[in-house]
Amino acid sequence: MKSSNDIKTLLYRFVKDSDLYTKVLSMGGKLYKTDRIPNSTTNDCCVLVNTTLMGQFELATAFIHVYVQDKKRNTEDYVEDTILTGEIENIIKTSLFKDRKEIVIEPYKITLVSLDIFKVNERNEHCVNAQLSLRIFNY
Repeated sequence: MKSSNDIKTLLYRFVKDSDLYTKVLSMGGKLYKTDRIPNSTTNDCCVLVNTTLMGQFELATAFIHVYVQDKKRNTEDYVEDTILTGEIENIIKTSLFKDRKEIVIEPYKITLVSLDIFKVNERNEHCVNAQLSLRIFNY
C-alpha cells in the first residue's frame, strides 16, 4: 500500500527529472512537495495529492500547480502572461507526458485528466493546473 507521501515523492521526482523543473528554476521559482510559501511572488511549482483509496488497486488524485506571475500592462493593471502559461502547458504535455494521456512508472499508471489555467484570487498571477489520476497496482 502506498501512502499519500509515497505518491507525492514519486510525483516530485517525476517533475524534478523533467524540463518543467528546469523551466521553473529558470523563472526563479521553486518546486514544493506541499503548498507553496504564503505570499510567494515567484513562479513556483507544487505537487499535491488530494485523495487515496486503499485496496488491491489504489486510486489517487493529484495536482501539479505551476504559478505564473502576471505581466504589468500599465501602472495599475496586470494581465496573464499567455506566452509563459502556454509554454508551461506545452512542457507538461510534451516533456512530462510525451504527448500521451497516460504514462506508466511501475507500479503506477498516471493519467493526465485535465490541463487548465485559472486566475488566482486576489493575486497578480495565474495557475497552470494539471490534474492527474494515479492507479497503483498492489500485487
